Order: sequence, then C-alpha cells, then structure tokens
Amino acid sequence: MLETIFQDGDVLRLVGLAAALVGAMAFLPYARDTARGHTRPQRAAWLIWSVLGSISLASQISSGAGDSLWFSVIKVAGTVMIFAQAVVWGRGALMTRTDALMLAAAGVGLLLWSVTHNPAYALGISIGISLIGGFGTVAQAYRDPGSETLSMWVCSLLASGLALCAVGQMDVMLLAYPAYLLVLNAAIVGAMLLGAARYLAETRNFDGTVVVIFQPAEEGGGGGREMCEDGMMERWSIDEVYGMHNWPGKPVGSFAIRSGAFFAATDQFEIKVTGK
Repeated sequence: MLETIFQDGDVLRLVGLAAALVGAMAFLPYARDTARGHTRPQRAAWLIWSVLGSISLASQISSGAGDSLWFSVIKVAGTVMIFAQAVVWGRGALMTRTDALMLAAAGVGLLLWSVTHNPAYALGISIGISLIGGFGTVAQAYRDPGSETLSMWVCSLLASGLALCAVGQMDVMLLAYPAYLLVLNAAIVGAMLLGAARYLAETRNFDGTVVVIFQPAEEGGGGGREMCEDGMMERWSIDEVYGMHNWPGKPVGSFAIRSGAFFAATDQFEIKVTGK
C-alpha cells in the first residue's frame, strides 16, 4: 500500500490523501455536536448538498478526476451522514417548494448530461444550485454563530484547498467542485466570525474594547509580524492579542491560555522517496 502511494514521489497523491484525511476529520466534531444538540444543521441544505454532491462526484469520475477524487468521495459520504443526523436533530423543513425546484433543476442537468454526453451541464447546474442552497447556512452562521461548529468549517476550508492543489492541472471540470467548496467554506467561516463580532458589538457584555483581527498568511509569509510592522497595534490601541487555536485533546467547553508564544512554530522540509 505504502509503496503504491509513494511511487515516483507522487506529491499529488499525497496532497489528495491529505485532503481526504482532513475532510474526514472535519465531519467528526460536527457529527458529535449535532448528536449532542449543540449544532442544528439545516435539513433542506444538507439534503440538497447530499444530492448535488453525489451528482458532482459522478461528473468528476466521468471527467477522469485523479487524486483529488479521494476528497470528493469523503466529502459526499460525510455530507450524507450529516443529512441523516439532520433529519433527527436538525432544524427547518426537509423539503420546501424552492428546494423541490432546485432538485428539479439538478434533474435537468442530469438529463442534459445523458443527451449530450457532457457532464459539464450537470456539474455546472449542481454547483450553482449548491451555492444558492448554501446561502441559508451562511445566513444562519451570521445570525447565530453558536449554532454551527467552527472547527468543522475551518477543516473543510483547508481540505478543499488541498483538494484544489491535488488536481494538478488546469482543467475546469476537475477544479470546479473543490473551488466551489473553498468559496462556500470560506463564506461560512467568515460569517461565523463576523456574527461573533456583531454579537459583541450589540450586547457590549464585556469591559474594555474588542478588536476583531483577520490575520493574513498565518502559516508563513508574514502574518502577525507584518500587521505589527504596519502599525496595527498603535492604530487601534491594542494592548493584548488572543489567537484561537483548536486543540482536540482539551475537554469540550474548556479553554487553555498562556502568555507569550504558543502553537507558533512551522517548519519546512523536503523528502525524496524512491520506489521500486
């Protein structure tokens, strides 16, 4: 197995496997929080994502997707699992008239694929409808950030970025699905963070002043150093900065803090593997 994976130093395969692994890990906290009642997924949204994700997966297979396909398979399987949970613990109607129209449009895409033998019709329509369906989750994440599991969407954002890199070629058919997920996941993460900032601004349930910072290039390329050199701390009169980092080993609902650097190191290395 390992010899097959590392044959000829196949970096794309490693990236594809990493995307699938991170994608699978993303669903675990979401499924846990849904079962505990902390997260309440939108039933209709997850139904639409399950159906349209399956169509997108089929179109990718038909288009000859390679290492990025691992991520797509995991993504669809996890989505179907969350939809099953949403039926029991989720919120909202299972199917509205609008949802039925969306699925009917997806059926038109499948029909066009069957007639023209071109999967682009089904893929394009599925992605467009999925984005429309995702607006509900984005809006919910902004209105009530606590109703969603942030770690799931952050991991999904990372996984979709890895899957995009795993394509390894400029092929619109193969790039479209992971690119769409990258945009959707980023929108949901951004909505949750902006929603939390809005809550703080509206309730003022704290002492002092809170500044919400969006750090560019966290893992190399400048990040916090560039922001400080640009005068951010003085411009907004910032005395302390707290960075949120996921730590799976901590009990649910707890935080751990310390002064100074923490989880702040990244390293780069190169390996060369020769297979037989």
